[in-house]
Amino acid sequence: RYGGQSVTVALQAADDGRSVVLAVIDDGPGMSEAQCEAAMQRWQQGPSGQSLGQGAGLGLAIVARLAHLQQAQFQLSPRSEGSGLRASLVFSAVQNREPGGP
Repeated sequence: RYGGQSVTVALQAADDGRSVVLAVIDDGPGMSEAQCEAAMQRWQQGPSGQSLGQGAGLGLAIVARLAHLQQAQFQLSPRSEGSGLRASLVFSAVQNREPGGP
């Protein structure tokens, strides 16, 4: 609904070498940093959602909560190349394994 013409899904190691990042990047209308932060709160929508008059403003809040439950971080930010958004889930790599485990 808001993604624009192009949507890219990327999986990569984070710069710290200890995390993995799953990112979804689009070229839709985008939001400012402040709008991204507000949109991750329950019952809040970005400008495009408000103008369409659809949705309840829960989707990004649900993603943020599920990420927290999985001990991951959810990040939403404007795309650096212009219009669009980057939504990322950052998962920490497993550091300590029990002997005999996978």
